[in-house]
Amino acid sequence: MNPVRKLDYLEEIFLSDFAMYFYPVKRAELFYNGVKEVKKVASCALCGKERVTGNNVSHANNKTKKWIMPNLQRMRIITKNGAKRQYVCTGCLRSGRVKKVVE
Repeated sequence: MNPVRKLDYLEEIFLSDFAMYFYPVKRAELFYNGVKEVKKVASCALCGKERVTGNNVSHANNKTKKWIMPNLQRMRIITKNGAKRQYVCTGCLRSGRVKKVVE
C-alpha cells in the first residue's frame, strides 16, 4: 500500500481545476490543513461520462497508452437547485436531457 504524501507547491499549481481534465491520474489527493480533498477528472454532470484509457496499437503490435476524451462543454444548465455552470457532454445536449439557461 502506497503512503499518501503531501504535494509540493508546483504540483498544487499543476493540479488546478483546469489541469485536472488533462492530468494522467484519475483522482488526485490534495491536503489542506490535514484535510484530504479528492478532486475528480471532469465528467458529464448528467450521464457521468469521463475519459477512458486505451491503447494505440501499431502495425508492429507495439502498444502505447492513450486517453479517449469525451466532448464536454461547460455551460449553465437548470438543475433542481437553480442555474449552475457544469460540464455536459454533447450526447446529453443533442438528446435534450439538459435544459440550458436562457438569459
